[in-house]
Amino acid sequence: MRMKLRSTRILGLALSTILVGACSAAATGAPRSATDSDLAASQTPPAVAAASPLRSAGSTPVLDDRRVFVEGDSLTVGVAPFLPALLGASGWSVTMDDEIGRTTAEGISIVAQRRWAVGGTLVVALGTNDLPDPTEFALRIDEVMTLAAGRRVIWVTIARAGWDGLDRALFVAEARWPDLHVIDWRPFVAAWPAIRAADGIHLTLEGYELRAQFIASAIESVPAG
Repeated sequence: MRMKLRSTRILGLALSTILVGACSAAATGAPRSATDSDLAASQTPPAVAAASPLRSAGSTPVLDDRRVFVEGDSLTVGVAPFLPALLGASGWSVTMDDEIGRTTAEGISIVAQRRWAVGGTLVVALGTNDLPDPTEFALRIDEVMTLAAGRRVIWVTIARAGWDGLDRALFVAEARWPDLHVIDWRPFVAAWPAIRAADGIHLTLEGYELRAQFIASAIESVPAG
């Protein structure tokens, strides 16, 4: 269990390395908003190079079911214009189910109702609208994993000030659920704070593009099980 927890955190660092390695020297094109124009060249978030599809030692994909169901709140609403296109070129079929203000409890209800639509991978980006109660959140995580029933689950950390306990609960849960893979969004908003909107929770357009690339890279590279 501990080895798996460590390996998933290493994956997060590896994704960070990929992103930084693809960083452009400066932003290209005109800024798309007043907030975005404040980004200095050294702070420009990187473009993520397309990752190879998840494969075994041979050429056969580890995941035969290349359907992805993405469950989230307003942060997922923000990535919806980008994520399906990023994955479509690699043969993934993406279903987005997102709503502004959605809580994890509400997301659980949606997944329960739409289990037929959840393919081999469930991406969860929920917790931002929950109360910052790690004990309650841990129960919600277990509910999601029970519903997922052996599918690969990729859960994005919350990365909200004051909600650190929920992120810790995710990493603890990762150690007890073999199919849960937590990907850490916190280093990215820490490295490029200007991708956040004024409320400190939502993102600029560049931020949503980066988040979509981050999630797509994880879908392509996180192992099954």
